[in-house]
Parts: sequence; C-alpha cells; structure tokens
Amino acid sequence: MGLPVFVQKSAEVAVSSAISGSVVVPGVGAGNLLVAVLIRAITDNRTYTFSDNKGNTWANAVVFTPLNAVQISYAKNVAAGDTTVTCTANIATTWYFMIIEVSGCDITTPLDQTSQLVELSNTNNHVSSATPTVIDTAADVIVFTSDVLNAPGTLVSAGSGYTDLLMSLTARGMWQ
Repeated sequence: MGLPVFVQKSAEVAVSSAISGSVVVPGVGAGNLLVAVLIRAITDNRTYTFSDNKGNTWANAVVFTPLNAVQISYAKNVAAGDTTVTCTANIATTWYFMIIEVSGCDITTPLDQTSQLVELSNTNNHVSSATPTVIDTAADVIVFTSDVLNAPGTLVSAGSGYTDLLMSLTARGMWQ
C-alpha cells in the first residue's frame, strides 16, 4: 500500500434549520476513502449520520466534544462513480459539511488513531498552548480544526509542513 493521496474535495454544504443535506462527489474511484467533516453552528446533543447512493458503510472517526461540535466520519473501500453523500440529523438544526476523497489508504483499516484537542476561548486571537496527541508522523495525516463557536471565519493554521485542503467560514483542513 502506497501513501494516501488527496483526490478531491466536495463543495461545502450549508444546512439551515433542516433534517438533511446532500452533496455529489463526482467520479469517485473504486476502493478509495471518503471522509466527511461536519461542523455545527451551535453545540447541543444532536446526532448526525452519513449515507450515500452507492451503499457504502459510514463510520464515525471522531465526535468532537463538547456537545458534538465537530464530527469526522468515513466510508472505506467505496464503490466507484458519482456519489451522492447525505447527512441526516435527528432534529432539524444548522450545520455544515464537506467530503474529501483519498486514494491509497488501507481498504480494511484506514484509520490508525484519532486524537482531539478541546481548546475553548472567547477571544478572536487565541493561540492554543495545549498539544493534542500525535497521530502519525508519516505523510498520511489529515488534521481538521474549527473555530466556529467563537469566531466563525477566523483563519486557523497548523504550521509549516501542512497543505491547505479546505477553507470555509466553518472549517479548515490540512494534509501532511
């Protein structure tokens, strides 16, 4: 198995006061990994599930607390073709999500470890002094951060050695 390679990202889907939202990821490669990143506009205990039109099985990698503010889910070894991914909430609410396609991942166990860091602040220029657990040092780390709760649209950076994948008002992703 080679190193994971970023293939594409979907448009960001903004769901406002609804139960579900969908996005099409065109030309998905057979056996690839789809990663869903969900950011909540407000925190509470709502739950979210992902599904798609290809019958892929979705699992949660991280449900980031407090109160499920961020969720990262994935479908491994996916079927090929244009894929419509739907996210469904248990109660109508507002949230944002996007999908990333990655090739070259292990088709059986693509997720090695997870790590999360909860850093709460009410300032727009807060520098985190906390350190999350290192997940991996190889060229296969995806890092997602959010500042939606305190300062939506604030630029968040992960430092040198990372390439920006996602940039929106709600989430930013980096690939190393």
